[in-house]
Amino acid sequence: MKHMGKGDSTKRGENNRELASSVNSHSQTHDIEERYNALFERSRDAVYIHDIDGNFTDFNVAWLKMTGYEKADISNLRLFAFLPQDQIPAITEATDELIKNGVSKFHEFKLKRKDGSFVDIEATSFLIYRQGKPVAVMGIARDITERKRIDEALRLNEWFYRLLADNVTDSVWLMDMNLKIIYASPSSEKLRGYTVQELLELPLEKHMTPASLQIGLKMFSQEMKKLEEDPGYTINRTLELEYYRKDGSTFWSESTFCLVRDDSGKPFGIIGVGRDITERKKSEEELTKINERLQKAMTGAVETISIMSELRDPYTAGHQDQVARLAAAIAKELGLPEKRVSAIRMAGTLHDIGKVSIPSEILSKPGQLSDIEMAMIRNHPKVGMEILKSIDFPFPICKYVVEHHERMDGSGYPSGLKGEEISIEARILAVADVVSAMASHRPYRAALGIKRALEEIAKNKGILYDPAVVDACLTLFSQQRFKLE
Repeated sequence: MKHMGKGDSTKRGENNRELASSVNSHSQTHDIEERYNALFERSRDAVYIHDIDGNFTDFNVAWLKMTGYEKADISNLRLFAFLPQDQIPAITEATDELIKNGVSKFHEFKLKRKDGSFVDIEATSFLIYRQGKPVAVMGIARDITERKRIDEALRLNEWFYRLLADNVTDSVWLMDMNLKIIYASPSSEKLRGYTVQELLELPLEKHMTPASLQIGLKMFSQEMKKLEEDPGYTINRTLELEYYRKDGSTFWSESTFCLVRDDSGKPFGIIGVGRDITERKKSEEELTKINERLQKAMTGAVETISIMSELRDPYTAGHQDQVARLAAAIAKELGLPEKRVSAIRMAGTLHDIGKVSIPSEILSKPGQLSDIEMAMIRNHPKVGMEILKSIDFPFPICKYVVEHHERMDGSGYPSGLKGEEISIEARILAVADVVSAMASHRPYRAALGIKRALEEIAKNKGILYDPAVVDACLTLFSQQRFKLE
């Protein structure tokens, strides 16, 4: 068996004419032979001819390239030399069927190359007749190795995807761009009580409670708008939503939504992954209730302590409450978070607790204080810190209390802190304390009034008092949004 050389042109011509005759007996043999030769030699697909016994009689350049052989190498090889042993029976059967029934079919099999490697090919065969009898087989083969690799990769990807989607305990679903569910994982059935098919047919408004539906639709509306403005935008949002089960009960799910694109980058759907967080939500709600009860208990205790300290100093009764309310109002005006506002209110209620260490006769003394008495007064922030430090507050209340007499220029006490060395909470308390104290009656002077108090903080803005805090306080009074009682 050898590739036909110059001396074999007559034999190829006979084959060509026989093939041409079998294709179209009414055409001119010469024209068909020329066309056949052109197709045979120039075809990108490998074309080969072997006799009924599998001996090669002809092949084109593409066949040599596919197999890795030179022309001279194939002279002693038969068809079976190019096949793995386990595929020989199948190819033999296919050839016998072709000869018997004359039916050509596509077959996929591995082709063994000269170097021992294998290439996946797709081949189809045709019979060549001579005098009405099949004498040879012509095969056309195409390398499909890359296609097989891609198919296998896709198969594996799909298998892994199905493995994950079908076995995770979290619910997984895919929606089209109109939010219609087109896939739901089997785990959804256990979580929702619906079958997968029922979930696919369920209207959107039946999936979740009205409040959660509104939250979800609002989120998607915002995200779709961003996507319209920026085609490259990626949706990746997590929401806590309340879903319905088939029996009418509800559960909370932490649901994450991500945009899915096709190979061209065009968005075609949104994948959702949901996790049942009902027990977590219950725990959070219970914890919130416990914290609220503790907060009320602590607030009550703080107010009780404040009242007890004011009983020793009737002239300053109500002062700590005034400072707490004004300080909280200033904090809100500055835009501080509610938790810090609450901390400032609590610190205002307790800011003068250290005065319990000062004899009542000094606190109510109408005349000028001595240096020793003044030193005792100036020590009350430290005493207040010592009293409060054993209490486990949720905020650094002790720090705010001990710093509320510090001043921006360092002239305050007890530590002579300057500027931002003083916490913003203490800077707020300082202004509120001065306004309340000046506007109120004291044993050693009559009430100076709110006008004088506001003039004091305005005159010393940036010197003794924080400018932003002063401005916020002045705004509250000028706009009549706060009133000392």
